[in-house]
Amino acid sequence: ITGNFIGNNTAIITNYKTIDSISANFIGNLGGAIQQDTNYIGSGIPSIRSITGIFIQNQSFYGGAIYNINDENIHIDEIEADFINNSARDSGGAIYNHIAFIGKIKGNFIGNYAEGTFSEGGAISNTGNIESIDGLFLNNYALSPNNYAWGGAIKNDTGKIGNLNANFENNHVEGKNWALGGAIYNSR
Repeated sequence: ITGNFIGNNTAIITNYKTIDSISANFIGNLGGAIQQDTNYIGSGIPSIRSITGIFIQNQSFYGGAIYNINDENIHIDEIEADFINNSARDSGGAIYNHIAFIGKIKGNFIGNYAEGTFSEGGAISNTGNIESIDGLFLNNYALSPNNYAWGGAIKNDTGKIGNLNANFENNHVEGKNWALGGAIYNSR
């Protein structure tokens, strides 16, 4: 899949099928840019082998750019992309990986945020398995004016991140009750 996805309601949804490659730019999509889960009627486990491109100003409740959830066999093998000003109302301003697998993530995360009652992972929220992350995290934040916030750049809660080779600059977290992990919040 190639092209530009601009101003759509969830640009790509994949469930129960494999996509070899997505090479595209995703700009201003509501409901996120890419959604992969097993909450729909069908059979099989969805997977994406490769995602490349730029994600700018995409919005969703979970995972402003990429939403990958609901089964440990769901996987994205590789993501090489830049994520700029994406947002989530709850978790994962750019990427939300919940009980699922992502191989390698390489790219820059700039100005992404999670803002809501419980805000988790300004750039990435993970409760699944991510093999490696390589890149720059700049000006990401998690903000909860009413309650709790975790992980200005990354929240890893009960998940696993193998290798993390990244620079973190000016990431922050703010919460009315708790604010934990300006750059990274990690809990097992």
